[in-house]
Amino acid sequence: CLVFTYSSLHVFHKRNNNNKNNNMKKKIFFMLALLCTIVQGTRAQNYDVWDGTTTTQPSYSDHAIQINTAAQMAWLMKNYTAGSVYIPYSDGSGRGMWDTPRLYNISINADFDMTAANWARLIGHSGNSTEHYGVAGGYCFPVTCNGNGHTIKIKISDVNDNYQGLFYGIGEEATVKNLHVVADIHCAKSRLVGGIVGENNGTIENCWVSGTVRSDWKEPSSAYTAKVGGIAGENNGTIQYCCVTANVQNDDADVGGLVGCNDGTLQHCTFYGERSSTHDQASIYSGNSANWENCYGVFNQGEYDAASGKDLYRYAIKYPYTCTVKTEGTGTIRTKSADEYDVPGVQPSATFTLNVTSGSMHSYTITDADGNDVALQGHADDWSSFWFVMPKRDVTATVDFWGDWPKQGEGTEASPYLISSADDWNNFAQNVKLGRSYSGSHVKLTAD
Repeated sequence: CLVFTYSSLHVFHKRNNNNKNNNMKKKIFFMLALLCTIVQGTRAQNYDVWDGTTTTQPSYSDHAIQINTAAQMAWLMKNYTAGSVYIPYSDGSGRGMWDTPRLYNISINADFDMTAANWARLIGHSGNSTEHYGVAGGYCFPVTCNGNGHTIKIKISDVNDNYQGLFYGIGEEATVKNLHVVADIHCAKSRLVGGIVGENNGTIENCWVSGTVRSDWKEPSSAYTAKVGGIAGENNGTIQYCCVTANVQNDDADVGGLVGCNDGTLQHCTFYGERSSTHDQASIYSGNSANWENCYGVFNQGEYDAASGKDLYRYAIKYPYTCTVKTEGTGTIRTKSADEYDVPGVQPSATFTLNVTSGSMHSYTITDADGNDVALQGHADDWSSFWFVMPKRDVTATVDFWGDWPKQGEGTEASPYLISSADDWNNFAQNVKLGRSYSGSHVKLTAD
């Protein structure tokens, strides 16, 4: 909150009507609160946010249930195991079908924030046959889910049931692809926990998991292990061209950054997150074995070049952690990684540079997503650029510039500083905020 007294500032206005003066005072304090903020960075996303209760029936076209809103995603979550529900065709014909949603492909057509309530994982076929589904009890997702490059944010907390994730299980003939899951998962006593699925028997490709995947399950006397992974708790199928920037946590056996227990194919994947476990694990990628190929913990240019057509994976491994730049005052910042300008983020441990392209910088702060200060690695002598090493967290850089004001006048009674626009006023307020004193100066407002 910026406060100043009128005794130290002489304000003139061409109108002296009391009501006009009162209105001007309101505008002054309103505009003081509106210091200019510009936000740059990160992959463009506009989440449709679920309210936690509303559900809306989706429609069917192009051989898939079309999920266009968060309320439709909630409908799918709540009706996925229903024996038979009505699903209209999206051609406007008024026709539709009565069937169970779990037998149809899913197309995700927007970014959804589903964290208003606990996510109930999608459970597939509910019969006893495992012929096409792969898991004992047959509860695996049996078809294709195409995320189309979109993001789903989910929250799972304080649950005890096993097989947790966006899906319970993925069947042998099923595929989940082109999907970014932002997971906030903290299970109390659950085994087989993953950001995307508890157990995979099919194919997961071109996917990205960020956030946190955690289970507190630990039973030293049990014959079972926790099986907690960034993508899947257990993998018996194929996981390829996937990136994990999530933090994975459990203190039992079979805990991996990519998968907890891998008995399938794990290839062309990257893990940038942090795997926290007090138990010995076979590798950072998979808790039970080193049975993986072409998996990386740092950016690999050859892997990036070879992943043609896997756009989400390529983006995730090149820009996994974002830098959001906020500026106040009159100035601009351009971002640069090692080899290019105007980048939203960079890999962990790589250098990220902020270039001052206009304005006079007063101060800066750089903090990670947990609120910790990020140390500056260096700066140019004239502070035209400064840089830091990217942590394994998203980062926000806030840069204060001196306001470009005054432009006219000398601050005397005969020649007062002029405020002719909202930009002039914002810049004046920014300078006061940063400590520049105008005590005794004369300022004239020349416009409303």
